[in-house]
Formats: sequence, structure tokens, C-alpha cells
Amino acid sequence: MKTLKAVKAALPLAIMLALPSVANAATPGWYTGARIGGSTFHSACDVAGQSCDKDSAPVGGVFAGYQQNDYFSIEGGYTYLGEASLAPAAVGQKVTSYDAKALDLVGKLQANLSDSFDVYAKAGVAMVRVNANGANLDETDNGLSPTVGAGLEYYFDPSLSMGLDYQVYFDAGDDSTGVSEIHLYTLNMTYHFGEAQAPVPVAEPEPVVMTKVINPVAVTVHFATDSEMLTPATKAELDPVIARLKANDEYQLRIAGNTDSTGSEAYNAKLSEKRAQSVADAIAAEYNVDPARLIVEGKGELNPVASNATAEGRAQNRRVDIYVPRVEIQETKVVE
Repeated sequence: MKTLKAVKAALPLAIMLALPSVANAATPGWYTGARIGGSTFHSACDVAGQSCDKDSAPVGGVFAGYQQNDYFSIEGGYTYLGEASLAPAAVGQKVTSYDAKALDLVGKLQANLSDSFDVYAKAGVAMVRVNANGANLDETDNGLSPTVGAGLEYYFDPSLSMGLDYQVYFDAGDDSTGVSEIHLYTLNMTYHFGEAQAPVPVAEPEPVVMTKVINPVAVTVHFATDSEMLTPATKAELDPVIARLKANDEYQLRIAGNTDSTGSEAYNAKLSEKRAQSVADAIAAEYNVDPARLIVEGKGELNPVASNATAEGRAQNRRVDIYVPRVEIQETKVVE
């Protein structure tokens, strides 16, 4: 009969354990706590053939456990289960007491109701010590009893929680002390140590090589026939290339002199070089540019841009091409 009652009491627990679980508010790791409340003894004092005052308060205990994951933990603890008083059968009879203590080990399955609330069910075994004392009775029993329970837990934060707990101890005691079913109702406070969380590795930003392309800039200045002299208006045309030179000390300026076909080819080669050098000297002197950054060459009459058969064409060919070549700059940047 007692076994049947235990099965019936455990049935709600089995149903709760069968329900699907979701993420739990508990943090994996160790925890410890204390509980206080009251208890009710069913069938206590039967050995004396008399009735008991079944309700006992206060009761309490301590417990500790390990939260293995979001859903399951193992817990053990010590609980004073309370005392039931045996009513005297006759005048002058001493009052008989029936008290119990338990060391239990249970497995707990949790399910999350919200970010702060968990429900749980638990089942396990307890070593229950029962003492029955009175005028004609002085017996003690230490035995194993099945135990089940359930509760609701509220988390103030990941470290601290408070819960309402209900637990039943079946078949506490034996024939000498009387067998009782002890129902425990407690308020629990729990501190969760948690596990030291491994620091999340922060990926170091990786350097990225980026290529920056600087487009070429060029100007062309023109000269009078058989002349190598720069005019003030011609010097003003140099501003774009001078700005580019000043933007970066590593840029170089290419200066190529050209002529029309008037005169001999040898003469024109020398004249084109003089024209290029005239521009280079002016840039070095007036803009404080290192001459080493100026690459001078004379191309003579070999690179016309127009026909030398006309005066207009020859005027276009009497020129100096000044340009900063296209530049590719590789930069290493750290991308966050």
C-alpha cells in the first residue's frame, strides 16, 4: 500500500519531467543555499496506536549542488524535517514525540518560464533518521526513503535566487518507530557560484594591404621659335604639377622638351634639352624643389603633336611636356 502511494505521489513529477524544456535561467556551476518552512506528518505515531499533531514548524536545512547544464543539476543536503507530538491516551502519560532528519541526494530538472522564473521537479533518495520517544517508547530508525519534489524559483540575478519548494519523503521510519509520509514546504534561498567563464577570444584585426592609385597630372608649356625662355604666363601654367610635387616628397617630375622641324635634327635635340632644363631650373629655384626629383630629357623634333608643314602646327610642337606619372602606393591598414 505504501509503495502504491509513493507511485501516485511521483506521477505528477513524471509528467513534469516529460514536458519539453527550454533555456534555463540557471548558470552552470556550483550553488549552495538554505531553506526554512514547515512540514506535515502523515500516519506518524501509528506504532503507539494514538493520534499525532501532524503539523510541525519550523523546519529547515542546508543544501548544495552542481548545475550541470541549463536543464539538469544534482543536489544534496541536510534537512530537519520537524516533530509530531503524540497526544496522551490517559491522564499522567508523558507526551510522546516523533521527529525526523534527512540527508538526501536528488536530481533536478529545470524548465524556464521567463528570463527570471524557473520551475523544477526533483527525485532521489534520502537517508532519514526517525526518533520516536515517550513514556513507553524510545526507538530510532535510520533507513533509505524515496523522495520527490517540485518548486518555483525566481532569479534576482544570475548569482541569487529564491524559491518555493515542496518535497515528500516516503516510508520514513519502520515498524518500531512507526512509518510516516513527511510533506515538506519551504522557502529556499540559493547562491549560485557559476563557472568561471573562459574569456571570449577577441580576434586581432588583420592588416590589409591596400593599393592607392594616384592618377597622372600633366601640363604643356610652349616656346617661341628658337627660344628656351619661360614667360611669366608660362610659369603660371606649372601650378598643377607643383601642387602634386608638394603633396608627396617621393613624387618625381618628368620634363620632356620638344621642337618643331626648323633647323637640323642635332640642333633641335640640343634645343629641346635646353628647353626642358630651363623649366627644371625654374621649378627648382622658384618652388624649392630638389633637382634630384626632376627628370629632364630632350626629344628634339622626333615627337610632334601636329604637322610641321604649317606655322600653327610648328607652334604646337615647340613645347615642354611636364607631368607626374601615375603612382601606385601600397598602404597597410588595420581593418577593425
